[in-house]
Amino acid sequence: MKTPAPPIRPLSDLRELTPPRIGLTDAMRNCVSNIHGAGLSYDEAAFKIAWLVREGLARQVTGVALKDESGGGSTAQIASDKRECDKSET
Repeated sequence: MKTPAPPIRPLSDLRELTPPRIGLTDAMRNCVSNIHGAGLSYDEAAFKIAWLVREGLARQVTGVALKDESGGGSTAQIASDKRECDKSET
């Protein structure tokens, strides 16, 4: 008899993908957490992550130096950003 596969856990947090290196502290990293049905939706999390990546690159900072000023990623804001992104792809 086959062993049942372990249950799939919902994504609960995502840390900025920064290669490990000596001297890199948690204060230099960003984390988006509480990503699940009762917390931050996948769309809201994606919005925050995209904002952190875009602003981190533009400002050349990460971690505590990069405050989340994304506005929370409301459904209307996410839809508006998606339409803008779709326009730029055509």
